[in-house]
Amino acid sequence: MRRLVVLLLALGLLVGCSGFRQNVIDVSNASLQDLEVKRTVGSNILIAWPMDSEIIRHGLGTNFEQLSGDVLKAFASLDERSAKPIEERTDRDFGAAIGDAALIASRVGIGFIEQYSPSWTAYIPALFGL
Repeated sequence: MRRLVVLLLALGLLVGCSGFRQNVIDVSNASLQDLEVKRTVGSNILIAWPMDSEIIRHGLGTNFEQLSGDVLKAFASLDERSAKPIEERTDRDFGAAIGDAALIASRVGIGFIEQYSPSWTAYIPALFGL
């Protein structure tokens, strides 16, 4: 009887591990698919940034310099990363572009940006599941 219980427990553990492994593989595959989407979105943000940046800067006029320090840093980061040759951009550049764009959108006002520069803000809600 004791052997039967041990055998059943071992069998349950093996079956459970197999299911767990498949779940881990599924999560890993989804993560890779998400990575490609994030690379595309980050790249698109950096490509459009020079024009988007000027639209926002000129739209805000003298109020631009009154933005908080973290927003101004995000602008500078996007300016720097978008100036890099496309073939030299990395996953870190794409990730920072998404984060900086989200920060700017949340602080400057998504309404203003959508009105004047909608090209990159359309991606942000999808990235965060909104």
